[in-house]
Formats: sequence, C-alpha cells, structure tokens
Amino acid sequence: MRGVEHRFIRLVRSAVQAAGDLLARVDANSTNHGRGLRGGTFRLEPSGAGVRIELDQVRWTRDVAVSGRISRSSGRHGTVRAFLRVWTAEDPLGRLTVQWPEGVDHAAAQIRGTFGTTQVLARTAAP
Repeated sequence: MRGVEHRFIRLVRSAVQAAGDLLARVDANSTNHGRGLRGGTFRLEPSGAGVRIELDQVRWTRDVAVSGRISRSSGRHGTVRAFLRVWTAEDPLGRLTVQWPEGVDHAAAQIRGTFGTTQVLARTAAP
C-alpha cells in the first residue's frame, strides 16, 4: 500500500476489510442489524436505490475499532463510499474516506484521510 506511513498501513487495511466484510453480509441480512466479525454492531437502512450501513465500533481485528457509515447502491454494481473513524488504544484517531467500484474485477479502493496530523492517501485492492 503506497502513500501510508508504515504504522498506519495495518489500520487502513483493517478498516477497509471491516467495510468489505459487512458488505458481503448485507444481502443475507433480514434483521437490518448485526454484529461485526470480532465485535461492534452495525445497522442497515434503505437509502433511495441503495443501502446505508451505520457501523459502531465494528472490528475486523480485535484491536482496531471502526465506526462510521457505508453507502452502496442496490445490486452488485455502482460505487461504494465509506466514511470511517478508526482507532486503537495506541494510535491517534483516523478519519478515512474510502471509495471503490463494486462488481469490477481487480478494482482498487481509493483512500484519503488523516491519522492525527498525518495525511493518508492510498490505494489497495477493493474488498
């Protein structure tokens, strides 16, 4: 992952993977809420022709919490946009905007944001 200070790479990847994990489970969710893979909760809200997912301390890894929202158009095509707050006990609060095209082979996620005063501008494989 280019453009990210080494200590924040794992945090950025954890945030993107947490978002991807929830998106993979949206279509099978009939209760409009649930738990993250290793903690936290999420809530689904229909939003026009798509869905909005509210995250509250969702965890892809035990030590990285992710809150915020993800917007996705209905179906498997369109653009996913995530506005995420990321933190651990040791690191400054991260604020990330992540965007990627859904339903595209080998798509890349574009990431912008900050961890404290450190700017983040990166790309990684879309979940």
